[in-house]
Amino acid sequence: GRLGQVLGMEIKEFTVHGEPYGSLFAHHWYIGCDQQVDVQQVRDLIDQTLCEVNDDYVVERRHALQEVVVEVLPTTWFTEWMERQGKLGGQHKFPRVLNPKHLASWQAFLAHCSRDRLWPAGGGAAGAGVFCPHPNQHHQRVSGRRFYGNGHFA
Repeated sequence: GRLGQVLGMEIKEFTVHGEPYGSLFAHHWYIGCDQQVDVQQVRDLIDQTLCEVNDDYVVERRHALQEVVVEVLPTTWFTEWMERQGKLGGQHKFPRVLNPKHLASWQAFLAHCSRDRLWPAGGGAAGAGVFCPHPNQHHQRVSGRRFYGNGHFA
């Protein structure tokens, strides 16, 4: 897709869900990529592209959708979750939009994943993490590192 072409990255999986964010809402994107990426750049390009191609998104972005959160994860996590759901194989695709049942299962799975097990320190997608400009307002569980927009991960 466009994101991969513009940023020179291969996105093997992705999904999104809406979540409360202050008094409004945020979209939380989970991107499966095994390369080092600039998470803030990924977030900005998703938001910009959706504004360009979807008039309804522009309206939502102005009035109800306060933020876009992006979390970059190893693609193996998507595959492993599907396998645990008994849905591994060519006939089954990772849900592009997570319904409440899938979201609860996905978040429980992420809470138990160990980044060190899949991406040893100093290797793999070292720039992977979460972009959340206001991390204290929501987003309590993080399976990886948070990106705070100031160039720092936690």
